[in-house]
Amino acid sequence: MTPKQKISFVKKMILEKAEISPSGRFCVNLMSVVEDLDFPDEAPILLSRKEQWFIIQKLEEEGFVQNIELDEKKQCAHLEMTKLKKRHSNLYSYIKTIDDFLQQRELFEKFIKLIDIRSIKPKHIYTIPTEESNDDLIQLLIDLDLAEYDWKEIEKQTYRDIGNRIIEFTFTGDKVIELNNRVSGKNTRIKRQVLELISKDIGERFTFIKIVEIFIDFGVPESMFIQDTKWRAVFYILSYYASSQLEKDYLKTLKIIQETMHPLMFGGDEEKAKESREKYNKWLKYDHVYINDDGKIYSIPTDEEWDLGIIDWIDVDGKTLNPIGFFIQSDHIAELWVLWSQVVILVSAYQENPFLNYKILENLYLEIIEKVEKVVKQGDIGCLSEEYKRPFISLATAKVETYAKKTENPSILIGSFLSKISGLNPSPSEIIKKKEENADLIERVRLSTNVMDGEKIDKQKFSYERDSQEPIKVQIIDGKMKIEGLQDGLESITQTKKDNKNRFPYKLPAGTTWNNIIIKFEDDEKVYIQVKQFKLSTDYKEMGFVGAGKKPKPSEMWAFLRILAERNGELTIKDREAKDKYKKQKQLLAKSLQSYFSLDYDPFYPYNSSVEKQGNSYKIKITLIPSLIDSKKPNIVEESDNLGIKEYLETQTPQIYEE
Repeated sequence: MTPKQKISFVKKMILEKAEISPSGRFCVNLMSVVEDLDFPDEAPILLSRKEQWFIIQKLEEEGFVQNIELDEKKQCAHLEMTKLKKRHSNLYSYIKTIDDFLQQRELFEKFIKLIDIRSIKPKHIYTIPTEESNDDLIQLLIDLDLAEYDWKEIEKQTYRDIGNRIIEFTFTGDKVIELNNRVSGKNTRIKRQVLELISKDIGERFTFIKIVEIFIDFGVPESMFIQDTKWRAVFYILSYYASSQLEKDYLKTLKIIQETMHPLMFGGDEEKAKESREKYNKWLKYDHVYINDDGKIYSIPTDEEWDLGIIDWIDVDGKTLNPIGFFIQSDHIAELWVLWSQVVILVSAYQENPFLNYKILENLYLEIIEKVEKVVKQGDIGCLSEEYKRPFISLATAKVETYAKKTENPSILIGSFLSKISGLNPSPSEIIKKKEENADLIERVRLSTNVMDGEKIDKQKFSYERDSQEPIKVQIIDGKMKIEGLQDGLESITQTKKDNKNRFPYKLPAGTTWNNIIIKFEDDEKVYIQVKQFKLSTDYKEMGFVGAGKKPKPSEMWAFLRILAERNGELTIKDREAKDKYKKQKQLLAKSLQSYFSLDYDPFYPYNSSVEKQGNSYKIKITLIPSLIDSKKPNIVEESDNLGIKEYLETQTPQIYEE
């Protein structure tokens, strides 16, 4: 051990004892320090008891300790610490913390230049010489526990004039690096690159005087500004507050940015304000910060918080807000929910049913994703704009891509985003509206996922088509996606024979109305039906219009339908055929037609809507053509037989036909 190391060892031993007994006398055990602790009797002595006692005597002369006394066995030195008046920097009167030091930017930058921060490395101890004129700064560093120096060392420089002596202070690289990171954007809650972009933008838009004015209004000390470029001055301050451990400091960063983004800060140029908001939102989205149309800033949930169900937004005052009231158009959220629920169904079907037509599913998936991304691009869906990422390039690569994203299976990935959409509480009425708008797409998804043509799913059972007031609920259980109501819906599909009885065998396209349906009576029992591109020859039995009795015969409803056909689809109250019983038959006929064609609204016009103004009437929306077998116009019979229904109607009653 060198003499310096021996003195340091004894001092450390005394200080450790002093921590236990800070006032009064205490005992310091004097034990020889040997090189090999495993064989102390044979090992050479590095520091003997006698040397330790000698060092203690010297420390008393220097005023480090006082009232020293050695016990009889010469194994323990009794002493007490000298009560010295602690030295403080003159700056310590107003700089008592690291934050205070950083707020005095000119002084802090002087320190950074003094030690040359560029050459400082972590886990290194540095001894830096400086002129005596910096003694107050060095003492401040000691007061802040950033440096060490024994002021008695400077008194030993008797060969130098006072004022020209050298101070060699010591510090660790880690402490200084951590301090510098606070204002260099290394550990900020908003990325350094983003703070630089924001600082440069503010520097371009405002004068230095205006910048100082804005920042001081938010409590930024004027001492943080020094003669520098505008953007660097802004960057220093934003970094300082954004790297603070205090939430109030971070919120101050957002408040300052919010103030500079207020529409009034753009001189009334709303277009320019909008461009800046969009630009800032692109920069800040990775730090979960969002700027509203009126320039207000909010902290939005992280991915981890979303997964935990935390979906609250926080404003710059630290208030928790429900995201549904901000930056969200309910129709966008509803459409996103409707579309994504179809993605859930497609992904689930693709993964679990090997008998489906994968090509059709793939095309549907890409079609829906394109619609989803169109909605996302429109915006006004809260933080979902930032949350959305296309789940897979295709259904065929879904598993591989899911594993690459470190997710157990595609259903978890898809279900997670649906949960986020549901978390924004899409409006039930908007969902119904969007379902109607996307009815054709929903129907194609239904058919492609193993639902036979002509079948109808029970809306009360199949969750993605039901009319309930709540969105479908998706849960991930044991790595598998569970959709509420899906099992009931699938069970209802197995009842196809019963459901298909007495029903038009073709599934009508979305948007089909009663006016698109044409029924031509070929005779008393048979009819020819055309609905857009679908054509069918059938009779009263297959349509379910069988009367009571053992022998099959047409029902009263069928008779009523024939009478309507003979009366051009309308039976007025004055007509001699308008019997009272047809009031009931009209109701039964309406229900039967609704069931047969799977249309859920009344096929009759309101009771008092007669076009001819002949009083109340039963007027059907379907185009009915009576049988022409016994007609006195054989040429028409022949013509109608040779022409299709559409062509015949165009020649006879074009005003009725609607494509």
